[in-house]
Amino acid sequence: MVPVGGRTQPHEVCVPYPSQGHWQPLLALALDLALMGGDALMGLPGFRFEAIPDGLPQSDTDATQDVPALSDSIRKNCLGPFKELLVKLGELSEMPPVTCIISDGVTGFGSRAAVEVSIPEVQFWSIGYFTFFPKCLAYAPLFFTSIILFWF
Repeated sequence: MVPVGGRTQPHEVCVPYPSQGHWQPLLALALDLALMGGDALMGLPGFRFEAIPDGLPQSDTDATQDVPALSDSIRKNCLGPFKELLVKLGELSEMPPVTCIISDGVTGFGSRAAVEVSIPEVQFWSIGYFTFFPKCLAYAPLFFTSIILFWF
């Protein structure tokens, strides 16, 4: 890692599943991580947006994707292009080396790439309120008896 002000500068690569309910929470996490690093978000300095192909043919941008086909295509086609992106990012002199991959828990290729290129990886699982809250109510007695430790 590159030292910045006496400490090392992290360089996380965030990999969302290409769906609105997945990339929005991961982008919010990335912004929070940037704020913790002390960078002002004037024009998102330090952010670099890259795309990798999902393996599907071009479609109407206003149409809903075929989710099973998208998931299958991501599983089959994204590992190679993602590893190539990691290599490309590692070769850029203006950026510190990648120190962590934060991948959406739905995309398996982020974990596989992390293992193959020896970069630590964290899985990020986004979950909607209406999925999460009823489960909290169902398990509330366990939370209050300290059987399950839980934090927000």
